[in-house]
Amino acid sequence: MKTRFLTTCLALSALLVTSTSVFADHQGAGGGREIIIMSRNLYVGFDEAVAVVGVVSGIPAQIIQSVTTAYAQVLANQFPKRAEALADEIAQTQPLLIGVQEAALFRTGPFDSFSPSPTPAVQVEFDYLALLLQALAARGLDYEAVVINEVLDAEFPGVTPAGLRDVRITDRDVILARAGLAAAELKLSNPQSGTFVNNLTIPIGSTGLFFRSRRGWESVDAKVRGKTFRFISTHLEPESVNPAINTLQAAQAAEILAGPANTALAVIFVGDLNSRADGTGTPTYANVLAAGFTDVFTATNPAAIGDTCCHAAVLTDSDPTLDQGIDYVLIRGDLQPLVAEILGEEPADFAAYGIWPSDHAGVAASVDLHSRP
Repeated sequence: MKTRFLTTCLALSALLVTSTSVFADHQGAGGGREIIIMSRNLYVGFDEAVAVVGVVSGIPAQIIQSVTTAYAQVLANQFPKRAEALADEIAQTQPLLIGVQEAALFRTGPFDSFSPSPTPAVQVEFDYLALLLQALAARGLDYEAVVINEVLDAEFPGVTPAGLRDVRITDRDVILARAGLAAAELKLSNPQSGTFVNNLTIPIGSTGLFFRSRRGWESVDAKVRGKTFRFISTHLEPESVNPAINTLQAAQAAEILAGPANTALAVIFVGDLNSRADGTGTPTYANVLAAGFTDVFTATNPAAIGDTCCHAAVLTDSDPTLDQGIDYVLIRGDLQPLVAEILGEEPADFAAYGIWPSDHAGVAASVDLHSRP
């Protein structure tokens, strides 16, 4: 992890108090106006495109093979270990609010998902949200999930270490907030979540059934030292060689602009937009900027694009190359960008646990709650 962000934020703080992290001084403990915000994709742990191709074939053998491959990748990607690395990032930055994507819950159960009356798998194997919160608590950090949006719940059979089992994935996007702060420092209200009208739907072979890649958004209104703003987080459909899917992604962003972002409040909008900051991909990012948002990273690093994507499907490849900026902290209204940094992309981040924290890097940003004259 780069240290420039820490140094810059230290220089920004005019009122320093005793603290385990300089970032805490931007959350009101010293009466300052700055807050730290983070966007973090946890990575579900497998190559979703490969898994979906097998599932939508409708052929039982191909479904089992694709789920077997996907679950083997989940095991290889060792989320309990990655949760420690992610908690280290949060401990060093101590954001007030975090938009979290791909907080997966994996459960297994008896092999019966091909039967006319399947039973839902309930045996918890990995709960990414619980593991992350536990890792944070072990570091003395108290965060709570103030909005949890279940955007996908799917179950198909595959071979696991326990044999042929149904594997169920519940994908969740979450807003985490610092807990235990005085009301003057952080008061939350109006938690909301929604799913998009525009979602990718793919037929499953000739079965008459469909696989729906359901996505959505989450928001909460936050009052910090007299300033109220709306915090919105999302995870949009990935870019595709299929223009119709890219159009769908742009439509999802438009739903946010017309929905939770359609407010007189100042807005902090974070997430994995899957739209490149360099303009070579979908128009979604440009559309969001045209709606009045400022990208905190590019505003404070004018000569750079914050590349956050993507590592290989299995995160033990030590190649640190990331070449797409698709994760953002964006602001609109009476707010001022101060500094932003990419997290979890340095060789040291890989070396710490022998695995990358995620297939994405994260973005942390310091925002002034009031525009400066």
